[in-house]
Amino acid sequence: MEKLTAQKIKGVYIPLITPFYKGAFDGESMKKLIDSVEPFVAGYVPCLSSGEGTKLSKDQWIEVVKTVRELTDKPVIAGIKRETLNETIELANIASKLKCEAIIVPISQQNEEEIFDYLSRLSKSVSLPIIIYNTEKYHIDNIEFLLKISTIENIIGLKDSSENQEFFDQACKLRAENKLNIAILQGLENQLKDSKNSDGFLISLANIEPQLCNDVFIKPSSVLDEKVIDIFWKYNLGSANWFITLKALLYERKIINSAEEISLAIKP
Repeated sequence: MEKLTAQKIKGVYIPLITPFYKGAFDGESMKKLIDSVEPFVAGYVPCLSSGEGTKLSKDQWIEVVKTVRELTDKPVIAGIKRETLNETIELANIASKLKCEAIIVPISQQNEEEIFDYLSRLSKSVSLPIIIYNTEKYHIDNIEFLLKISTIENIIGLKDSSENQEFFDQACKLRAENKLNIAILQGLENQLKDSKNSDGFLISLANIEPQLCNDVFIKPSSVLDEKVIDIFWKYNLGSANWFITLKALLYERKIINSAEEISLAIKP
């Protein structure tokens, strides 16, 4: 296993849905899903938002990540959506033992001091490289602060789903000028048309339209941009339950055995 670096991040990364059938993880369906997207993606991200990561118990999380790791030779970036630093560190260390190449963790606070402290402590406690997940709700939107964050050891990338196009453009510009040492990944399908200077995409659409996502990255055009936006609306990808739509489409295409939503394994 080689650790992932910012320089190696290029292309389409897929935040995998988590197939479930009759209340249990469906490894057979995960294999069929990975086989269907393998030629078009650069790496895999299990257990993030599209994978309903907050609903997975520790044992389920391990089962999913272990299965994905065994099914591909491409980089596996383990998604970790846990409320406490200790829980995140625990799963990060398990991801390392499972030979993942990196982890990705969401921003959970808006206060810059708290964000910097959290990421600094996480970096010192884990061995794997870290990609930051800039979510719609909590995110970094200050370029100077992003530059400060990029000095933390082990931080190698940012998935941006903040919907702040100005921030995203500034980050990509700094990357192009070699002034920012972390990779920038677009996390929203409806903003791909404005993401031509990014290092890649980390988008849920890759579960069902991997070739289209790859085509948009390697040979962007207005025709492809319009196709993505059309699909974005038709597939309801802007909704709070976009992953259910993805599962229904994959079930209809006979790639997964069920469109079942994960039951909440972690009780509030």
